[in-house]
Amino acid sequence: ASSSNGGGGAGGGALTLLCPRTGSIFSTWRATSTAGGNSNSLLGLQSAQTFGKNLVLGYGGPNNKRGGGDDTYGMLLSIRTPLSSPPLLHWKCRLPEAQLTAGILVSPCGAYAVGGAASGNLFVWCLLQDGRLLRSFQAHFRSVTAMAWTTAASSDDSSFLMTGGADGMCHVYSMMDLVREEEQEDDDEQPQDNRVMDPVRSWSVHHLPVSALLALPGDRMASISQDGQLILMEVFSSQTIFKLQLGGGLTSLTSCDQRLFVGTKQGTIYCLDLDVYAMQQTAQVGVSIVAKRRKVGDDGATASTSSVLSQEDQVFGSGHQDDKDETYKSELRGHDAAITSLACMTEDDGSE
Repeated sequence: ASSSNGGGGAGGGALTLLCPRTGSIFSTWRATSTAGGNSNSLLGLQSAQTFGKNLVLGYGGPNNKRGGGDDTYGMLLSIRTPLSSPPLLHWKCRLPEAQLTAGILVSPCGAYAVGGAASGNLFVWCLLQDGRLLRSFQAHFRSVTAMAWTTAASSDDSSFLMTGGADGMCHVYSMMDLVREEEQEDDDEQPQDNRVMDPVRSWSVHHLPVSALLALPGDRMASISQDGQLILMEVFSSQTIFKLQLGGGLTSLTSCDQRLFVGTKQGTIYCLDLDVYAMQQTAQVGVSIVAKRRKVGDDGATASTSSVLSQEDQVFGSGHQDDKDETYKSELRGHDAAITSLACMTEDDGSE
C-alpha cells in the first residue's frame, strides 16, 4: 500500500494498493473528510502503516486551506477481497494536533491506537469505544519522531511502546500504563490529559534526532539517528550492546531474519548481518583474552588483574571500536535521493 499527499484537486489524498512484483494497481481510494465525502474535501494522506495483513492505519488533512483546512483525521481501514473493492472504514476521528510526526500505531492487541505529535505529546485512543481519546501526555521535549511496539520475552501479554524523539531520547512505556484510566478524586486534581507519565526505561545515546526504532527478539531494540549511528540496546536494562557509526544521516530501518537494513539520506541501503558481526566480535575478543593472558604471564602478575568481560561483550564485543574488517556489512545502491521507507517482502511459500 502507498499513500499520496498531493496538492488540491482530484489527484491528492489517495491510498493505492499495487502489486510489488509487476507494479500493477489493484485499487485506489481517495480519502475525504467524510466517509462518503465529496471531491472538495479530499485529505492528503501524510502517513500510512499496515496492521496485520488486512488493516491500514493512516492520517491526513485537507489539501487546501478552504473551509477548515487545519482539520486532520486519523483512519483505520480494512483491505477487502477482491482488492479492486474500496477499503472498509472502521474508525475515523479528528486529531488533536495536525502534525503527527511519528504517525499512528495500532497496539498488538488491536484495541488501541497511539499517535506521536510534533509537540512531543503522545495520544492514546480506544478503538473499541468509538475511537475515544483516553489520554495525552508529553513524552519528549521536542517532536516524537519514531514509535514501535515490543513484547517482553518473559510474557506474551506484556506489551511496551518504544518512542524516539528529536531530543535524541528513547523511552519505553508500559501498555498497561498507557491505557489505564485514573480516577480524579477532586476538582483541583490535574486532568488526565497532559499528565506526565514516567517511562519504564529511558536513555540518551544519540546526539541528533532519532529516525527509526525497531523491536528485535530477545528484548532488544535497534535505533538509528541523523547522527549516523545504529545502536542496539537491551530494552529493559538499558544496556548498550553495540554501536555502529555508518556515516551520514540515517532515515529508515527494517529487518529480515538476522539482517538489518538501514536507509540513508544519500540513497544508500546498508545490509548488516548480525550473525557475522557477532562471530567477528567473538573472534576479536578471543584474541584479546589470549593477548592479555600472555601479558599477565610475562609481567608476573596475577590473573585477577585481567579485565572481566560481560556476557554481551563476549558475544557482540564492546561495540565502541572501529572495525577494520567489515565483512558483516554490504551496501545496496540504486536511489539518487534519501531513502524514506524500507520493507522486506517474503514469498507466499515462506522463502525470502
